[in-house]
Amino acid sequence: MMIELKELPTRWAELERQLHAGVGVTLTSAGATVGTVIPQPSVPVRPPRKSNLHPGAFQPTPDFDDPLPDEFWLGGNP
Repeated sequence: MMIELKELPTRWAELERQLHAGVGVTLTSAGATVGTVIPQPSVPVRPPRKSNLHPGAFQPTPDFDDPLPDEFWLGGNP
């Protein structure tokens, strides 16, 4: 299907119907193609993430929250 750009404001509903039907629309100006509008597939909605699926899988060491030594930041060996 082709729609002339100057007709687009009055044919917007038609363009929308075509896209919902899965049909692409070619836009023209003075008979020359200036672009194509194509329908995009809908993106499936992901279910929300579930917390605590693997309790105990991560066991931090007792010093996990301790500040890092200066050697770490300066590139030296601890």
